[in-house]
Amino acid sequence: MVHDGIYHAEMPPEDPSKIPHYYGDYVRQLFLAIAAILVVVIPIWKDFLPVNILIEISAIVALVILAGLTNPSKKWTIVFDTVLAALGVVAFETAAVSMWSGTSFFLFGMREVVSLLFLFALYFSIKTLRSMPLDV
Repeated sequence: MVHDGIYHAEMPPEDPSKIPHYYGDYVRQLFLAIAAILVVVIPIWKDFLPVNILIEISAIVALVILAGLTNPSKKWTIVFDTVLAALGVVAFETAAVSMWSGTSFFLFGMREVVSLLFLFALYFSIKTLRSMPLDV
């Protein structure tokens, strides 16, 4: 919209601070924290997850993209946040438990930290999702 020759962006139809049970901001922060941890840890321990390095890097990119897309007026972003968080919990907890005996305690601890961050992201995504009508 233009007023006095100056372009002003319209406010989104829904202000996140006024939406009850919207926790997308927490999910965004958790996804960015996980991505930052992975960027630091993966070059040090290439076997952080028992998958190809391309998959690990793609997961980092997916986390950042979803963090940037998370939006209270786009319900599909919350659905994708929920799916990615659930996959993250499963992947990292499985790696932590199954690879426990062959790795250092610190590496086990880092996998557990990432798994817990995904668990919190899953919790906040579900809380947001259940309060929104599912007309995605």
